[in-house]
Amino acid sequence: ADAASLSPRALAMELLRGARPRQPACDPAAYQAYLKGRYYWNKPFDEGLTEAMAFYERAIATAPTFGAAHAALGRAQLARAEYYRELPRQALKTAEASARRALELDRTLYEAWIVMAGVRRYHDLDHLEAVRLVLLAELAELGLDLVLLLGRQLLELGLAGLDLVGLLLAAHA
Repeated sequence: ADAASLSPRALAMELLRGARPRQPACDPAAYQAYLKGRYYWNKPFDEGLTEAMAFYERAIATAPTFGAAHAALGRAQLARAEYYRELPRQALKTAEASARRALELDRTLYEAWIVMAGVRRYHDLDHLEAVRLVLLAELAELGLDLVLLLGRQLLELGLAGLDLVGLLLAAHA
């Protein structure tokens, strides 16, 4: 079909046909520890924070390249700063290190981008950068690899001026 005649959703589906998000392999014991950490993370307020961090650290010890565990640990460390369970400056530095490691392993981890945004907001008082990082988190949630693939395909079709954000939102509606 002619690209100009397709609706944004139809065009996005056509361009992304066959693209599959990658599924990282993970050690089952590490994944179980991560899920237990998630259970404690979802307790109200800071009730399960210490336990969640212990399980995330166990997941990382079992599988050092498990990016989601690094990101979750960073989020828990950010919460330690927010709840003043640790000196905020120190907790934020530790959270940033965990988020950076997570992003080294997988640039599409939503939670790692959110941690980076929190660090920029609370430690650096850079609210504009925090907003930019939240937007990157949203793109990561949509699938950054798919966003890049879509952008390349739009360029190849000569549709570089097309509203890429609108197209992505239509595709995920």
